Amino acid sequence: MFSYIDGEEYIFMDNEDYTPYNLNKDSIIDEVLFINEETQGLSVIIIDDVPVGIDLPASVDLVITETDPSIKGASASARTKPRTLSTGLVVQVPEHISQGDKIKVNTSEHKFMGRADSK
Repeated sequence: MFSYIDGEEYIFMDNEDYTPYNLNKDSIIDEVLFINEETQGLSVIIIDDVPVGIDLPASVDLVITETDPSIKGASASARTKPRTLSTGLVVQVPEHISQGDKIKVNTSEHKFMGRADSK
């Protein structure tokens, strides 16, 4: 699981034995846009006892932090607009989705999948 950021290092921890694994941000630059303290189901790829990358889950839940105001009367079938998520990732979502909403994002296609389940 993701633990914390220390400068340019992302620190992950094994859920079973609490072993920490450090990965430089540059080595996982494409994946960091999907990682936050709530990301579940990722795996650290280890070769010869050295962490070399991470394997993301098929989807992650992220919060929209920046967006233009919604258009009154927008529906689920309305046009899409770009929205910035808590990790800095920008995805196209329907206009009725607004700032503060939690959405599910496909990690391989970088696409909106729907609203995330509230827990």
